[in-house]
Amino acid sequence: DQDNTLRVINALPVETDIGILKVEKSTEKTLPGGEFAIQKYKDDTFNETDGEPITGVTDESGRLAIEGLTEGWYKLEETKAPEGYVRVTAAPSFQVKRNVATGALYVEFTDTALVHYDLASQTFTVENEPGAVLPETGGSGTLRYELAGLTLATAATALLCAGRKRRGKGGDQRA
Repeated sequence: DQDNTLRVINALPVETDIGILKVEKSTEKTLPGGEFAIQKYKDDTFNETDGEPITGVTDESGRLAIEGLTEGWYKLEETKAPEGYVRVTAAPSFQVKRNVATGALYVEFTDTALVHYDLASQTFTVENEPGAVLPETGGSGTLRYELAGLTLATAATALLCAGRKRRGKGGDQRA
Protein backbone atom coordinates (compact mmCIF):
# COMPACT_ATOMS: atom_id res chain seq x y z
CA ASP A 1 0.00 0.00 0.00
CA GLN A 2 1.66 3.24 -1.21
CA ASP A 3 1.13 6.68 0.26
CA ASN A 4 0.02 9.07 -2.50
CA THR A 5 0.86 12.20 -0.53
CA LEU A 6 2.93 14.87 -2.24
CA ARG A 7 5.40 16.41 0.10
CA VAL A 8 6.95 19.86 -0.66
CA ILE A 9 9.82 21.16 1.41
CA ASN A 10 10.73 24.81 1.02
CA ALA A 11 14.12 25.75 2.33
CA LEU A 12 14.31 29.32 3.53
CA PRO A 13 17.53 31.17 2.81
CA VAL A 14 19.86 31.32 5.79
CA GLU A 15 22.28 33.87 4.33
CA THR A 16 22.12 37.07 2.33
CA ASP A 17 24.67 39.20 0.52
CA ILE A 18 25.22 42.96 0.47
CA GLY A 19 27.36 45.34 -1.52
CA ILE A 20 29.35 48.40 -0.58
CA LEU A 21 29.87 51.26 -3.02
CA LYS A 22 32.54 53.83 -2.13
CA VAL A 23 32.10 57.31 -3.65
CA GLU A 24 33.34 60.88 -3.28
CA LYS A 25 30.56 62.86 -1.62
CA SER A 26 30.46 65.89 -3.92
CA THR A 27 31.06 64.21 -7.31
CA GLU A 28 29.79 60.63 -6.81
CA LYS A 29 33.10 59.47 -8.35
CA THR A 30 33.76 55.86 -7.33
CA LEU A 31 36.74 55.29 -5.06
CA PRO A 32 38.92 52.16 -5.03
CA GLY A 33 40.94 51.22 -1.97
CA GLY A 34 38.41 51.80 0.82
CA GLU A 35 38.84 49.16 3.53
CA PHE A 36 35.85 47.88 5.49
CA ALA A 37 34.96 45.50 8.31
CA ILE A 38 31.50 44.05 8.95
CA GLN A 39 31.14 42.81 12.52
CA LYS A 40 28.16 40.84 13.86
CA TYR A 41 26.90 41.53 17.37
CA LYS A 42 25.96 38.64 19.71
CA ASP A 43 22.60 40.27 20.43
CA ASP A 44 20.68 43.54 20.20
CA THR A 45 22.44 45.06 23.24
CA PHE A 46 25.46 45.87 21.00
CA ASN A 47 27.85 45.15 23.87
CA GLU A 48 29.65 42.12 22.51
CA THR A 49 30.61 41.04 19.01
CA ASP A 50 30.33 37.53 17.63
CA GLY A 51 33.30 35.99 15.84
CA GLU A 52 35.78 37.56 13.47
CA PRO A 53 34.79 40.49 11.26
CA ILE A 54 34.31 40.09 7.52
CA THR A 55 36.83 42.41 5.86
CA GLY A 56 37.51 43.61 2.36
CA VAL A 57 38.74 46.40 0.08
CA THR A 58 36.78 48.21 -2.64
CA ASP A 59 37.92 47.27 -6.14
CA GLU A 60 38.78 49.60 -9.06
CA SER A 61 35.06 50.35 -9.54
CA GLY A 62 34.68 51.30 -5.87
CA ARG A 63 32.68 48.14 -5.08
CA LEU A 64 32.99 45.41 -2.47
CA ALA A 65 30.76 42.32 -2.18
CA ILE A 66 30.04 40.92 1.30
CA GLU A 67 28.58 37.42 1.30
CA GLY A 68 27.06 35.12 3.88
CA LEU A 69 25.33 37.44 6.36
CA THR A 70 22.83 35.65 8.61
CA GLU A 71 19.99 37.11 10.68
CA GLY A 72 21.15 39.54 13.35
CA TRP A 73 22.68 42.93 14.08
CA TYR A 74 25.89 44.14 12.41
CA LYS A 75 28.08 47.21 12.34
CA LEU A 76 29.64 48.58 9.18
CA GLU A 77 33.03 50.19 9.78
CA GLU A 78 35.34 51.89 7.35
CA THR A 79 38.77 50.93 8.67
CA LYS A 80 40.79 52.89 6.10
CA ALA A 81 39.77 55.54 3.58
CA PRO A 82 41.23 55.69 0.09
CA GLU A 83 44.39 57.80 -0.11
CA GLY A 84 43.58 61.52 -0.07
CA TYR A 85 40.20 61.07 1.65
CA VAL A 86 38.96 61.35 5.20
CA ARG A 87 37.72 58.10 6.79
CA VAL A 88 34.10 57.90 7.91
CA THR A 89 34.53 57.48 11.67
CA ALA A 90 30.92 56.59 12.51
CA ALA A 91 30.24 52.84 12.44
CA PRO A 92 26.50 52.54 11.79
CA SER A 93 24.54 49.44 12.74
CA PHE A 94 22.12 47.52 10.55
CA GLN A 95 19.95 44.45 10.96
CA VAL A 96 19.47 41.44 8.70
CA LYS A 97 15.84 40.38 9.18
CA ARG A 98 13.47 37.79 7.78
CA ASN A 99 10.33 38.86 5.95
CA VAL A 100 7.53 36.96 7.71
CA ALA A 101 5.34 36.74 4.59
CA THR A 102 7.98 35.63 2.07
CA GLY A 103 10.72 34.17 4.24
CA ALA A 104 13.33 36.23 2.41
CA LEU A 105 16.16 37.94 4.26
CA TYR A 106 16.54 41.70 3.93
CA VAL A 107 18.52 44.54 5.51
CA GLU A 108 16.95 47.20 7.69
CA PHE A 109 19.02 50.37 8.01
CA THR A 110 18.44 54.03 8.81
CA ASP A 111 20.58 56.28 6.61
CA THR A 112 23.22 58.48 8.21
CA ALA A 113 24.87 61.63 6.86
CA LEU A 114 27.54 59.69 4.94
CA VAL A 115 26.15 56.13 4.67
CA HIS A 116 23.00 55.26 2.69
CA TYR A 117 21.37 51.91 1.91
CA ASP A 118 19.42 50.98 -1.21
CA LEU A 119 17.09 48.02 -0.54
CA ALA A 120 16.54 47.24 -4.22
CA SER A 121 20.25 46.78 -5.01
CA GLN A 122 21.16 45.67 -1.45
CA THR A 123 24.02 48.17 -1.50
CA PHE A 124 25.46 50.51 1.10
CA THR A 125 26.84 53.71 -0.42
CA VAL A 126 29.60 55.20 1.73
CA GLU A 127 30.61 58.78 0.93
CA ASN A 128 34.06 60.22 1.60
CA GLU A 129 35.24 63.81 1.52
CA PRO A 130 38.66 64.73 0.18
CA GLY A 131 41.18 65.92 2.73
CA ALA A 132 44.36 65.17 4.56
CA VAL A 133 44.38 62.85 7.54
CA LEU A 134 45.24 64.81 10.66
CA PRO A 135 47.71 63.33 13.13
CA GLU A 136 46.45 61.85 16.38
CA THR A 137 46.79 64.08 19.44
CA GLY A 138 47.40 63.33 23.08
CA GLY A 139 49.27 60.09 22.53
CA SER A 140 52.22 58.80 24.53
CA GLY A 141 54.62 60.50 22.08
CA THR A 142 53.69 63.92 23.45
CA LEU A 143 54.97 63.06 26.94
CA ARG A 144 58.59 63.80 25.91
CA TYR A 145 57.65 67.29 24.77
CA GLU A 146 55.64 67.96 27.92
CA LEU A 147 58.57 66.89 30.16
CA ALA A 148 61.06 68.95 28.14
CA GLY A 149 58.82 72.02 28.43
CA LEU A 150 58.39 71.51 32.17
CA THR A 151 62.18 71.13 32.62
CA LEU A 152 62.88 74.33 30.66
CA ALA A 153 60.26 76.28 32.60
CA THR A 154 61.72 75.06 35.93
CA ALA A 155 65.28 75.96 34.85
CA ALA A 156 64.20 79.44 33.72
CA THR A 157 62.41 80.04 37.03
CA ALA A 158 65.49 78.89 39.02
CA LEU A 159 67.79 81.20 37.04
CA LEU A 160 65.45 84.13 37.49
CA CYS A 161 65.26 83.57 41.27
CA ALA A 162 69.06 83.15 41.54
CA GLY A 163 69.63 86.39 39.63
CA ARG A 164 67.27 88.34 41.88
CA LYS A 165 68.88 86.85 45.01
CA ARG A 166 72.37 87.90 43.86
CA ARG A 167 71.24 91.44 43.16
CA GLY A 168 69.53 91.63 46.56
CA LYS A 169 72.64 90.51 48.60
CA GLY A 170 75.26 92.71 47.05
CA GLY A 171 73.08 95.74 46.74
CA ASP A 172 72.98 97.84 43.63
CA GLN A 173 76.37 97.39 41.90
CA ARG A 174 75.79 100.27 39.48
CA ALA A 175 77.76 103.46 40.05
